[in-house]
Amino acid sequence: MRNLITITLSLWAVIMLLFNCNKSMAQCKLSGKVEHLNHADTMELRIPYVYGYNYDTTMLVPINKQGDFSANVHISQTKFVKLLFNGKVWTVMFKPGKQLELTLNAADTSISNFKGSLAAANNLLYQIKAGQYPAFIKAGDRGNNNYAKGTAAEVTERVIKPWLALGDARVAQVQASALTVTDKRLIAQEARAENLSWIHYFVVAKMNIDKDDLIGLYKTLYGNVKVEPDIMPAGPQYYEFADGYIGYLESRAMVFMNGLDKAKAKTTPLPYFNVSFDDGITLSKAKGKLYVNWLAIKNNYSKSVAEAMLAQFIANTCAEKNLTEARPLMDEMMRLYPQSKYAPKLSAKIKAMENNLAANQSNQAIQIVEGYEKVNSIYEIVNKYKGKVIYLDVWGTWCPPCRDELKFGPELKQHFEGKDVVYIYLDMDDDAKDTHWRDFIKVNNISGIHLRKSKADIQKFWGELQPDKNKQGSYPTYFIFDKNGKPVANDAKRPSDKTKLYQQIAQYL
Repeated sequence: MRNLITITLSLWAVIMLLFNCNKSMAQCKLSGKVEHLNHADTMELRIPYVYGYNYDTTMLVPINKQGDFSANVHISQTKFVKLLFNGKVWTVMFKPGKQLELTLNAADTSISNFKGSLAAANNLLYQIKAGQYPAFIKAGDRGNNNYAKGTAAEVTERVIKPWLALGDARVAQVQASALTVTDKRLIAQEARAENLSWIHYFVVAKMNIDKDDLIGLYKTLYGNVKVEPDIMPAGPQYYEFADGYIGYLESRAMVFMNGLDKAKAKTTPLPYFNVSFDDGITLSKAKGKLYVNWLAIKNNYSKSVAEAMLAQFIANTCAEKNLTEARPLMDEMMRLYPQSKYAPKLSAKIKAMENNLAANQSNQAIQIVEGYEKVNSIYEIVNKYKGKVIYLDVWGTWCPPCRDELKFGPELKQHFEGKDVVYIYLDMDDDAKDTHWRDFIKVNNISGIHLRKSKADIQKFWGELQPDKNKQGSYPTYFIFDKNGKPVANDAKRPSDKTKLYQQIAQYL
């Protein structure tokens, strides 16, 4: 009996040892020091889900006043993580069961003194400036960016071709390194993809370019590029590239459609998407643009890549609490990848949104204006709340900055809890999106007064609210009315401005 107990205890000890070993192998140890730091601070680690960096994948690492930091980063596979400190961003590579030690300099925001089992790989990432913003991205926005001025051909010669050549040189530097073959292939793939993604963003966000030039630049970037990865699991930059590649497929589909006569152009199935232009528009309105992009991915990418990108699409809609678009994407996941490793967590997120929607169906703090369709002036609403300061948010469910700002609403309302402040939300969405709008505000628990107008109908409201015609139609825009119902700020601070906005509102209380 004693021997049996001894054997059982020994077996239990082995099981616990294996458990603790596996537990340690599922995390990476980060440590180091920040030089020239004279106060406690925090660094931020943005860990990609697949290739997106959402709030729920962000990890804060405290730095004590001596500059020391240490953290265990829980990961199950190699991850390329964005490290943010003091306004600077670096890309670092983590692996389960490995260690990375580094030194940051708070004065010149540099990294040095890499140590640990991941030292060589991360030193190489630093040398090739992985994750660093190019000068042509940091420069001014569309119309104010000197790099983007000139014809498409001029910009190609002056900016795009040199950048692509620099990318090739960085890939060659990776391939000539002393890293393992696997790490070299993975980092080279990331470097190559990041190079293309920066140019893609530059072309779309910084250049004033017509459709024909855009199609030509897409061909320059992607015409001879292989979309399938060299190594899996791929890193986030590969998936960013694969996401951008959809734009190239769209351009090729449009070229095909333009070659048809008008009678067939909108009803013939488009290449890559396998739906007609008209059907694509219908699907986009019903299920969202991501669903149409998903069709191109499903039809043109390998099963493993498509599964990962679909998971990221669902994660994005969940992060935005966009239940309308999350549902059809999740249906695709369960139909095509019922055993997907991503499915349990994503299903739980969608279930949480469903629960929010059900719980807020009768929430009196979320007030949809009765008969809002017939409201012809914002003052029909404002005048009902004289004696209170009004903060008006003009937004749209389709607008990413609008959705981002909504996340700061609870903190704003908590700050003025018990005070005479009313929150009105004027949404611009077409009538076909009415159910989506109603569900969105309830899933996101947006307390306040709500009304919706179509793109045509909201123009009258813009005329009332914003005397500067150049600023009309900018989403989101915020307004403040004083207790007499008089507009006192037609370009108020955003909720994310926090203290500045709080002070702006407080002066009218």
